[in-house]
Amino acid sequence: MAFLNSLKFVQRVSSSSIPKLTRAYAAPAAQKVQIPITLFGIEGRYATALYGAAAKNKSLETVEAELKQVKLVVENDSKLLNFLEDPSLSPANKKEGVHKVLSKQGKISDITKNFFDVLAENGRLGKSHKIIDAYLTLMTAHRGEVPVTIISAKSLESGTLSHLEKTLNKTKLASSKKLIIKNKVDPSILGGLIIEFGTEKTIDLSVASKIAKYNKLLIEKTAQDLILDIEDKKTTLNESRFYQQLKADTIQASLSSSVRSSLVDIVCYGIGSIKDSHVYLISTISYGYLLFEMKISGSVYIYDPILTSLDFEVLVYYGIILIEENEKAKRIITQPTLFYMPHCPIGLYNNVIGANWQRYNLTNLLLIGNRLEFYAERCPSAKFKMKAPYLSSISFLK
Repeated sequence: MAFLNSLKFVQRVSSSSIPKLTRAYAAPAAQKVQIPITLFGIEGRYATALYGAAAKNKSLETVEAELKQVKLVVENDSKLLNFLEDPSLSPANKKEGVHKVLSKQGKISDITKNFFDVLAENGRLGKSHKIIDAYLTLMTAHRGEVPVTIISAKSLESGTLSHLEKTLNKTKLASSKKLIIKNKVDPSILGGLIIEFGTEKTIDLSVASKIAKYNKLLIEKTAQDLILDIEDKKTTLNESRFYQQLKADTIQASLSSSVRSSLVDIVCYGIGSIKDSHVYLISTISYGYLLFEMKISGSVYIYDPILTSLDFEVLVYYGIILIEENEKAKRIITQPTLFYMPHCPIGLYNNVIGANWQRYNLTNLLLIGNRLEFYAERCPSAKFKMKAPYLSSISFLK
């Protein structure tokens, strides 16, 4: 239905006697306009169409001057701005109102008149200021200019502004482009300067930016802070009933002393981030301390995709080896290894078992993680077999 309505609109415009943006001037069919830069969005499309029309009619500067004039009028008349943005008014009423505004501006070219007619008919007059700005951006690029805005907390003195202009005009950018420099006041930056080169680059030397960086440094913990936090909690934890019960349930009840003494490596998957979770920090200290108490002869390996650089620093401090690539829990073991896998999905448990399905490998594999029966009980038999073929072959899960 929307397409049909659009088709009818195009047919109506084509048969109308009112000149349109693309019909107000004659141009050879082969003439092609080179658009200086690509703009996006609704305002970009309308501004580009207007630029193409004005270029073919050799009136780019004329249209630019007229649009600047209209923009100034709208910016200084709140009632006119409200009129343009009012969605309740019909296109005919808006077109009539715009004609009155344009008639007061002296002689206006047909291209500019037709442009505002199209905006009125398409219900886009509310975006006219953005479209005008987009057209002015195209004209700036057409002349090889780069708008440079120097933002300061208060208006810069003429001598200061002149010194900045000379400095900026000595830059590499100024050797190929003409810099159009202006000063803009924004008290919120508190002090210093922000220099914007068009929409491509910004140099932020403002006091507000520096304060924000300092606040971030004050709020964010360093690796040393986390290590001290871990050591402090580890001492308290070792004396707690919680830890003693955990130790009895997890290690002493599950693993015999001979098994514990034979362990070579520990591999941890899905452990989370120390930096982002206080709950995880306690969990890591609790289980990590238990694992370290086992005094393995090999190494502790860890992988989690959400680990941060701060986590890396802490883990390296404790002599833990970081697994650099996602091995998807398919590590093949040849010596007694404990896999610690809290919060892992069923697929990763299946991968660990599958990668070590040979009898010799399985006898070397110990696993601490979620209760596997939990997955089997909550998943239909056929689906469980498809998602976890190796686990589904284990007798106690059938």
